[in-house]
Amino acid sequence: MKYCTDRRDEVDLLLANKITQLLGSLQQFCILPIFGVLVYGVSTASVLLFMGMYLTFAFGVTVGYHRYFSHRSFQTSRVF
Repeated sequence: MKYCTDRRDEVDLLLANKITQLLGSLQQFCILPIFGVLVYGVSTASVLLFMGMYLTFAFGVTVGYHRYFSHRSFQTSRVF
């Protein structure tokens, strides 16, 4: 076990722990739908809903990036 000798080490360990927990929970959200499909199956409505949402979001992201990088038609934060 690593012992913290400095406040900065303690903060780094806490941050690493939080990141590990976040990635673990994100991984579960990616794996759980696979079990749902295996147990309940796939319906036509769910496939059509997936395709419609995928196309809507993909188009929105593409249009947003195009407007921002090509035309500079809106302002965003520095993080973007």
